[in-house]
Amino acid sequence: MKLKLLLIPAVILFLGSQAFCQMPSADAGLPGFSQKKNVNKVNILFGPFYKMAHVSYEKPIGKRFSINTTVKVRPPSKIKASNGVKYDSQTYNPFGNAKLSAAGNITEFRIYSKKKGPLKGFYFGPYLSAMFYKFQTAAFPATFKDDNNVEYKADVTQTFKINFIGGGLQMGAQWMIKDIFVIDWNIFGIGFASAKLSGGIEATNTSGNFDFRNYDNDIDKVTLGLDKFLPIKKEVDKTNIGLSVRGFSPIFKTGLFIGLAY
Repeated sequence: MKLKLLLIPAVILFLGSQAFCQMPSADAGLPGFSQKKNVNKVNILFGPFYKMAHVSYEKPIGKRFSINTTVKVRPPSKIKASNGVKYDSQTYNPFGNAKLSAAGNITEFRIYSKKKGPLKGFYFGPYLSAMFYKFQTAAFPATFKDDNNVEYKADVTQTFKINFIGGGLQMGAQWMIKDIFVIDWNIFGIGFASAKLSGGIEATNTSGNFDFRNYDNDIDKVTLGLDKFLPIKKEVDKTNIGLSVRGFSPIFKTGLFIGLAY
């Protein structure tokens, strides 16, 4: 039996304080203007659902302006899946213990109304976003035979990564209760990002002179499922197969944050 490899396309959807300029608001102390210089917030809308922690820090930098930066982290955690992969009449479930992780940052330049100044009321402005996702299966045993019917064994792990780097425009509204408690509704943001999808197969605990480069015909069939639309870059060495494709993607953002001003 010749080697048959299948890379399953991975589609991951939706799938920190920093110091800034210390410029105070020139209108600080006027009615309606907050005296606070810092705000820390956490996302309560989609973060818990996707096991993603969102921590934000906002700093006024002028009469109407602020900088808001959000760090997003999803520690590696298992994803429930029951799909099996069949090798040599045996079915393995590498996706049963697969792990998904993510990390990223969104930095916003916010413009508030003249009446209320920074930190309070309606806001809009540009943002920059960088998000990195990783999906890795558990290792599972596999048996391969080359064209000369020589049998080799190895443990196989599949890895998928999706990276988005871009930016766009957004709008939202923020309320302050007693000038301490903060509710930040990031109503809607839209943008455009450069996207990179990559996948790979790694063989460990190999027997004999195992070498992926001995399976040219089968390696040519390994795909990310996007070959008809975008050029695929493929790299092969003794124990690794790597594929990657680049493109562009729209990005959307929304969120509901709560926090404290100080």
